[in-house]
This record gives sequence, structure tokens and C-alpha cells, in this order.
Amino acid sequence: MVGTALLVVTVGFVADNALHNRRVATAAWALIYMLAVLLLTHVMKHYRVVDQTSDGRWTRSGLTIGLLAVGAALLLDWNGSGQATGRGFLGLTFTFLAVAWGVAELRESRWFGPRRGWWLLGVSLVVTTASVWLAPTDQPGLALIGIGLALMAGQLGIVLVSQQLLRRSRCLTLARYRPLLIIGASLTAVVGILFWGWAGPWYAFGVVAASLLLIAFTTSRGEWDSIFVAVTFLLIWALAPQTEPLPDRLTPDPSGEGSIFVVFGDSYISGEGADRFYDNTNTKDANECRRSPTAWVSRLALDEGTHAQADLVPDEMIFLACSGAKAREIWQIDQEEQGPDTPWPEGGQISQFHFENSPVDTDRVAFALVSIGGNDANFAKIGQACVLAGDCSEIGQHWLDALEQPRAFDADRPEDTSTLESELVDVYRRIGEAVGGAPVVVVPYPDPLRASGCDFSLLTENEHRFISGYVEQLNAVVASAADQAGVHLLDTMPSALAGARICDSDKRAINFISPSPISGAMEDSLNPINWLHNSFHPKPSGHELMAREAMNWFAANDLTATPTRDDPPGAHDVPDLDTVLGATGTIHCNSSQPPELCEYLDDPPQWSLIQLVRLARRMEPVMIMLVLGAWMLALPLIHHIEGGESRDFAAPDHSRPEALVHAVFRITGLDWLVGGFPGRH
Repeated sequence: MVGTALLVVTVGFVADNALHNRRVATAAWALIYMLAVLLLTHVMKHYRVVDQTSDGRWTRSGLTIGLLAVGAALLLDWNGSGQATGRGFLGLTFTFLAVAWGVAELRESRWFGPRRGWWLLGVSLVVTTASVWLAPTDQPGLALIGIGLALMAGQLGIVLVSQQLLRRSRCLTLARYRPLLIIGASLTAVVGILFWGWAGPWYAFGVVAASLLLIAFTTSRGEWDSIFVAVTFLLIWALAPQTEPLPDRLTPDPSGEGSIFVVFGDSYISGEGADRFYDNTNTKDANECRRSPTAWVSRLALDEGTHAQADLVPDEMIFLACSGAKAREIWQIDQEEQGPDTPWPEGGQISQFHFENSPVDTDRVAFALVSIGGNDANFAKIGQACVLAGDCSEIGQHWLDALEQPRAFDADRPEDTSTLESELVDVYRRIGEAVGGAPVVVVPYPDPLRASGCDFSLLTENEHRFISGYVEQLNAVVASAADQAGVHLLDTMPSALAGARICDSDKRAINFISPSPISGAMEDSLNPINWLHNSFHPKPSGHELMAREAMNWFAANDLTATPTRDDPPGAHDVPDLDTVLGATGTIHCNSSQPPELCEYLDDPPQWSLIQLVRLARRMEPVMIMLVLGAWMLALPLIHHIEGGESRDFAAPDHSRPEALVHAVFRITGLDWLVGGFPGRH
């Protein structure tokens, strides 16, 4: 056992440090994990069969505790180092195995008596109910912790009760399970219909299918849920975006002679939302700029599609845009933390431009493109609040006010009286100076969704109207800043996705909720927090539409001419929430009859957590029905797959060659079709 553990540790560190290809390293980790699960679980099962003495139980308990201690030590070491090197994933793996062994041992023990599983289920139900109904409103974290602990207790209770029921029913036929199947199917169907009405057919199917799978793996033998986790890791690996080298045309020679254009900004111009990125731009804690070959600016430079029109755009580009960038990270603040490997001096994208392209002849710069302001306006946080529980339009005035109010960009600058618009004016002028007075083209944001909802979207009608109206006001601030700075505005970009937005049609050119793992160490790639960057960003097809819109604009506008505006001078006056929503009598925190929780108007994260707890309160009966229905369906399935055998981990008989065939027939259901197993009479 110790030798096996050491082998896994050794091979794991080799895979993490020696294999620089992320996909190969991830596949190696998943394979190591699966083999370790099968081998170590088999060894523990063997000891459980051959050694039923008190000493044997103490030995197994000691091995379980030892593995748990090793996993905890690796997790503490990883957490203390602050670096993602693979130790965190290895610690989680060992901890998961130790917990699985402990559960398997508890299955066979006589601790707490035969009703221990039922007691755990009762405790889980009581703790869940108490957490969602009795936790203080201003302490939603306590409720969520209570729910998490209750789910853990409930999962263990399902494991133990399933063990007891399947032991007693190992001689039953499938026909005796018919009432259980009927009740389970009825409960699951009712829940599916409810979710269909709330969120649409695809979400209803996803919730029911995921619940059935999770309950089935929980009910089955311990090694099945471990294999399920390994397969999940492989699927996550398969979803991870591809990478490719940066083309020469996007790294022009500073001493060359041809025309170039320079791209500054954030995720909407870097290419976020894609399924492939340039090398070393999608790695956690190293470079998360996520510059993509399918970004609309890349398509312009590389002439991908049908964008080249009379050489309106140079075929060489300096690509500096970085996902997550804010206004001051263009000229003053480094977006990535400075370290020994940082190749450029402090000062943001403009400093990077001067450093990496020195000596560059700014006369070669045909123009500069810039898309910035969305992160300063907290657009990502708006998306998160709207996707979570509650109607985010209720606190929409908070974000509208932020478009005009003085901004505290940094905790070290509490006296900052600048606004988003004044920051943008400063950025546009500084970019113009950096590129030697070349034309600066400001790019507003495309509207991501239709102003009215649909079955595909989880957002309410008011949330659709608010997000669409908010993007319109953000773009108005951008346009006003461009006017004051005297730069060009690509004013047709907001409508670039019209007809292909969320809820416009089935051929959406923008992601809604899109999981996309990030590169780096395993604990980063497998962390769900790092999966949602692509959400609410254009797909490659969306960037194609944006590229076409940009080329049409370049064909219709003369960059050598002085930009003209019809807007009145001065800052843009952002309207109130009722005007943005385009409806009177809407309930929100600034209306005559405000809803509850408006005291958290200026604290959207706390508002979202409280709304999540309230959603759990409303959904508790429905989720209990879903778990109960899925459990009733899973029990006969597991009974059938495992052949109705005793679940006391009796040593399998591998002496017969048809044992493997029997297992395949059980798992695939072929025995139902042929009326039994081959060779059985």
C-alpha cells in the first residue's frame, strides 16, 4: 500500500513538472487517478474480505486515516505555497480516496446500528430546513454552510440506506420493483414538468439527468463514483480550449517598413468566447489575456473570411488587448502581478507596446483600436448577479449610478473624484500619444441579448430589458468620451450581432453560460470558478459578424478626417432605471413600492447570496421530490446491474472466463433482451 502511494506521488509529480503539453499532462493525471482508484480500492476490498478480525479493521482504519493525512498535508502545502503545481489536485485525490474508503468501511460496520443511514437522512433534512429558514438574513454564508453539511450527511445516508435495502432485496426480481419504479418515475416527471415551465426543456432535462446520474453513482458500489469523477476530469480536459502559436503577422518587426495597427483593450476585442487561444495567453496566474485567432481584430489582420477590401486594414497587427482589462490598466497599472518573469516594465498595455516594439517607427501605425470600459462598469458582475437567483433589475440603479459617480479605482486612492467617462477620455488621449498621433478608433460593445426573453434564457423579462438598456448607456458614455477626446467611434458595432443575439434565434453568435476550462495546473483547470470566462462573450461566429461590421465601417469612413459628433458637449446624462427599463410601474429599489432587501442596494454580492438562500427555501420541497424520485429509479437499476448479488463485498469469482461477459451484459442491459446470461440455464 505504501509503495503504491509513493508510486502515484512520484509519477504525479513527474507528469506535472516534466510534461509541458497541458493535454498530455492532464490525460496522464486522469489515467493515474483512475488506476490509483481501481488498484487501491481493490486492495482495500481484498483486506475487507480476508481479514474480518478486529486487527484487520484497525489496519484498514489506519490506512484510511493515513491517506487522509497525506491528502490534507498536500493541500496545506499547496495552500501555503500559493502556487498551483499539482499538489492541490493530488491532495484532493488522496482525500477523496480516503473518504471513499471510510464510507465503504462504514457500510460494513455495525456502528450506530442498522438505522444509522435513516438517522443521517433525518439529520440532513432537519439541518437543511433549519439552514434555509432560520439562518439570519444578513448571514447567508451560514445558511449555505449548513446546506453544504446537510448535503454531505444526506449523501452518506443514501449510501448506507441503499446498502441496507439492496442487501435485503438481493433475491428480488425486477417485477417486485415495479411499484418503486412507477412512483420514482412519477415524482421525477412532476419535477421535470415544473423545471420545464420555469426554465425551458433543455434545462429541465439537464437537471433531471444530472440528478439521476449522481444518485445512481452514489447508490452503487464505491468505485463507480470514483470512476465517474475520473471520467468527468477527462471531459473537462476535452472541453479545454486549444492553443496555437502567434503568427508572424501579429508580431511585426519593429524595424520593418509596412503599415501596422495596434489593438488595446479588454475581452471583447481580445477574443474571449473562443474555443482556441494563442499560446501562453490562457494560463492561470501567468497570462490570462485570452487572445484568440478567431477574435475579430485577428480576422482583420489575417484576412480570414472576406474582410480584405482595398487594403483598408494593414495585414500586420500588434495585439495587446487583455481579457479583464480596466481603463487604468491601459496606461498606469499592470493587469498581471509583477514578478521575476514579467518581461516589461510597469505601466500597463502602453508600456508593453513601447517595450516589446522598441524601436518602433510610429509613422507605420495606421490606426489604433481600443475597446475598454466594460470591466470598469462592472459588467461581468452584473452578468453574475443576473444569472444567479433573484431579479437583478431590482438593484439596477446601483450600476447605472456607477456610470456617473466618482470612482474609487484603488483603495489607496480614496480621494479619487474621476468618473468612468473622464477615465476613458484620458485613456484615449494617452493611446493617441503612444502611437504618435495616429488615428484612434474607439469600439463600443455589441448588444449581447434581445430586450425580451425566451425559453433558452434563464433571465427574466426585466433582466433582459435592464442588461440591454445598460449596455446602451455604457456605449453612450463611451461615445461621449470619444467625442471629448476627439477620436473616431466605430458607432455601428453595437448592432453587429443583431439577429444572432441571445433570444434572437437558434443560431446564437454569443455565449450564454459557457464552460471553458483554463490552462495551468490541474487544480486550476478543474476549478469551476475558472470555467465561466466565455459566458456573455461572442462566439467565433459572433467575432466574424463583428469583423464584417468593422470592415464596412472602415470602407465608409475616412480616418484622416477630423471626427464629428452630433452629441451635445459635456458628459453623458445617464437616465434613471425606469427609463432604461422602458416601463412604468416596475418594482425595483428606487420605485414607490420597493421590494425587500433594498438595504443591500450597494452590496450586490450580499444581495445575490441572500437571494440564493431564498431560492433554496422555495426549491427545497421540489428538490426533495427530485432526490426521492431519482433514488427510487436508481435502486432497481443498481440491483439489476449488480445482478442482485449481496453487497457485502464478497470476493468475486474470476476463475470463470464468462465472468467478464456477464458483467458486460449486466451493465449494458443485454441480459434483459436475451432473457439471461450466456451459458446460464
